[in-house]
Amino acid sequence: MKKIISKIFILSIIFIVISLFSTKTMAEKKKIGILQWSTESRYSDSKEGFIKKKKKEGFTENEVEFITELADANKVKAMKIAQKFAAYKLTMYYTIGTSAAVALANEIKDTPIIFSTVYDPVESKISLGWQNSGNNTTGSSSYVPMPRILEVLKKLKPIKNIGVLYTPGQTNSEAQLKNLQKSEQEFNIKVIPIPIKRKEEVKNILSFAAEKVEAIYVSGSGIMDETIPEIVEITSKSKTITFTHLEDPVTKGVLFGLSADPREMGRLAGKKAAMVLRGAKPSDIPIEPLKNFNVILNQKTIKSGQFKIPPDFMKLVTKTIE
Repeated sequence: MKKIISKIFILSIIFIVISLFSTKTMAEKKKIGILQWSTESRYSDSKEGFIKKKKKEGFTENEVEFITELADANKVKAMKIAQKFAAYKLTMYYTIGTSAAVALANEIKDTPIIFSTVYDPVESKISLGWQNSGNNTTGSSSYVPMPRILEVLKKLKPIKNIGVLYTPGQTNSEAQLKNLQKSEQEFNIKVIPIPIKRKEEVKNILSFAAEKVEAIYVSGSGIMDETIPEIVEITSKSKTITFTHLEDPVTKGVLFGLSADPREMGRLAGKKAAMVLRGAKPSDIPIEPLKNFNVILNQKTIKSGQFKIPPDFMKLVTKTIE
């Protein structure tokens, strides 16, 4: 009888210890809210890079739970998700895309926010500076210096003017226009703004503009993402060069792009997130753009627009879309 009681007592102690350990593990499990702007591949690739880097840094599924929400390229929905995340009181937030990051940063001021695929976090008012955000944010950027893009463009064809398709009110789109305008004197070119407020405007506005300029820069904008096939069709007929700083538009038909790798941006953001989870303050971690970029060329557009690609340009190409 005493042996039975003793065994029951020992089993009870073991059960209590296991229960306490399980409770402690659950309590210590970190929860990270992910707000993704849209299903465009650059955002999904950044998310994949972020999660893989977190695992590599030692934060496995047993230690971290990801709660993912998709804004469907809708600012109102992004704002509502940000409000919902704020109510959850999570350990950290990871946001992908400028508009998603703006929504989250406006709503959450006391919990770390890590971002990626944001062109200019300072211009977008997500952070106060690149070296020190001055708040609860840090991350990686899709920023590509516009002089670098124009240098690549010159290898393709010497030009005197470029049109810039941009969406008024979208800060990253406007920032790219401003940065190109700053390069006018250095490259002896004229930058002509082409505002597109609604996707229904693309056909009429671009059909006229494509005949007036030698090249068109496609900025990062939700409207541009949705209308790339139409943009490419119009510009190919007029043999107008199209270029961008993003890979997605080139995949869809823009002639060439100088682009930061979205997976690398996600991995860089994941590295910064790991630093924060280990105790660092987001404001003490500099925001970084990538240093190396891909020159991506769309072969289908070359054929449809009958573009001639010089050998010097081909030497720069690191990736082709067949």
